[in-house]
Amino acid sequence: MNIATTRTLTDVETDPDYEVVRRALEFITGRYRSQPSLQEIAAELGRSPT
Repeated sequence: MNIATTRTLTDVETDPDYEVVRRALEFITGRYRSQPSLQEIAAELGRSPT
């Protein structure tokens, strides 16, 4: 393992993408029975579906 590329959990949790993925998973988990569309997920996250 390359020490230069090793990231701690704190590093990961402060990465802006971590928060987006966390929010997406929370949204999907809370609504899995209704099968939210990509457009609905993107709208919830304030992102483009493409």
